[in-house]
Amino acid sequence: MDIAEIVENLELIETVTPNYSLSGHRGMSYREAEKIVNKAVYEACDAIEKAVELLEESKEELQNSYGIETDLVKKIDSFLKSDLKDCL
Repeated sequence: MDIAEIVENLELIETVTPNYSLSGHRGMSYREAEKIVNKAVYEACDAIEKAVELLEESKEELQNSYGIETDLVKKIDSFLKSDLKDCL
């Protein structure tokens, strides 16, 4: 599964279940914990989307600046098209 597909699939998440025990230890109510974890999922999706956009823009800038496929351009392209588990 490539990064674009992962982001697309993450958009299917509507709610998540917080760790109520840990949130209680942090002094949060159930509702606060639910609100925070749901917000965190949406923010994580947004952050991934922005990072991918930045990589794509950087790749284009590098290609336009140098006019050739540099090693960095190839690495960015490979990362964007790769199966994420192969990158870890």
